[in-house]
Amino acid sequence: MKEIPRDDYHYIFRPLRLYREDIDEVRGMLEKRCGQITISDESYIYNSLDEMKSRRGPRVHLLKLGAKNPYVSLSLGARKISRLYRDDSNSLYVSDGSNENEYLFLKVRDYLRTREAQLPRFVNFWGILLVGLLVLPLNHLISHSHISALSRSIGATIVFCSLILYDLLFFVYASKGFSIVSLEPRKGHPSFWARNRDELVRTIIAAIIGGAITLLIQWIISSLRSSK
Repeated sequence: MKEIPRDDYHYIFRPLRLYREDIDEVRGMLEKRCGQITISDESYIYNSLDEMKSRRGPRVHLLKLGAKNPYVSLSLGARKISRLYRDDSNSLYVSDGSNENEYLFLKVRDYLRTREAQLPRFVNFWGILLVGLLVLPLNHLISHSHISALSRSIGATIVFCSLILYDLLFFVYASKGFSIVSLEPRKGHPSFWARNRDELVRTIIAAIIGGAITLLIQWIISSLRSSK
């Protein structure tokens, strides 16, 4: 019995967090084995990472590194699904299952696996648990009949706004993909709040306004019922 030889190698990564030094490291691995490397995204081919940075900005949605001999395709970041949504697309493909190409595949794969990112706190298990711990007691409280209608309305509004705000924050973050591909060094990369401050503020304001309107409508309905 002997193992069937492989013709190619393929691996799909979890969301990645990559900075310029990481990209340069991977590009160096590919250039050492493959020679010339192509740099591209969904629309253009670039002469260098600096040219890509000047045209696309320091943080890019999708970076593709490719070679022809052997054929290598490395996709980093998030591909465009629609105008408002992107999906993580981190994959490595190396053709020709020779020992040298297998070594290249394993070297790049193992390096990038150390750069796989953890989900942000508010979208992981602990974030969902925290929202549940906030919502369930309020839901239990407002279900008791001895509490006034106005208090129940306020509690219901808090529950509603908490869920809506969480969903909106999740959508703002997830709609761009969970991967980070930055053409700047790690030290120069802005924080999550600096990158998404305007969108998060608008989301929070929209949730507050929506909750206030809901509370006002419930108060008006309760007042009308009590006046009859």
